[in-house]
Amino acid sequence: MKSASILEAVVAMITDGFTAAKAFRHHSGLPIQYVAARTGIGVALLIVIESGSSASDDEISAIATALELPRVVTAG
Repeated sequence: MKSASILEAVVAMITDGFTAAKAFRHHSGLPIQYVAARTGIGVALLIVIESGSSASDDEISAIATALELPRVVTAG
């Protein structure tokens, strides 16, 4: 099943220290510049968020939308 392999790959990245948002972005093959353009969040701030810093609810929602994920997946 394709979704299981996606989940396994993302979980492996999270186990290796990636945040959920960064793991899904990397797995999707999306450049951070693309997510920045889709969210209106600057690249520098996305890097900080992907490093594990807190993000506002609006930022989390924007990232989830850009990655086409449910919001709850990117929290944490």
